[in-house]
Amino acid sequence: MSGLFLSKEARFVQSIRSGDRMAEREFFDYCYSYCMNAQSGNAFFSKDRFQDAFLQIWTEIQDGRIFLNKGNIWRQPKAKGAVAAPMSCSLRSFIVDICNKQGSKESRVPFVVISASEREICGDDLTGFERMDEEERLRIIHSCIGEMSRHCREILTLFYVKGLSLEQIMKKRNEHVSKDGLKTSKSKCMQRLRDSVLTTYISLQ
Repeated sequence: MSGLFLSKEARFVQSIRSGDRMAEREFFDYCYSYCMNAQSGNAFFSKDRFQDAFLQIWTEIQDGRIFLNKGNIWRQPKAKGAVAAPMSCSLRSFIVDICNKQGSKESRVPFVVISASEREICGDDLTGFERMDEEERLRIIHSCIGEMSRHCREILTLFYVKGLSLEQIMKKRNEHVSKDGLKTSKSKCMQRLRDSVLTTYISLQ
């Protein structure tokens, strides 16, 4: 790499790949401050999502999937048959994009959840929620999901959005003693989300 002028992010990639722990800390701060400013007021952004997205980028650098080619940052996608190519945006912009996409996926959870049981509890209130402007409805949902614990958000996302079975979730998370315990946790998390969405809706009426 001698003789090449490297951008700040390219130097981070080079240093992190070589195991420079101080560079890792500096890269985290560099990305975090940018993302916090860029995502201010955006319901898709949260510190948990940032940390997950940052870890993904850091892992790809460590694994060599994000690498330098003639001083430019390239990325090798995971998709089968995908070809490595120069990145079309900065690494920290890519982190923002990951946060947005994850937030968008999580927003689908409540639509799967709201069913006949809620209609019995809330009566016409639920019908009113479904008739709300979609943007406002999503704002409520995003806000409620953002306030949930990481534990609940992860379980609901894995089950309802990614479609994993309870057995698969147990293996992936490695935090549950039994399938029944996980099932109970999922039900409690679902009830919390349901209550939060509908309580927020009712408070706005």
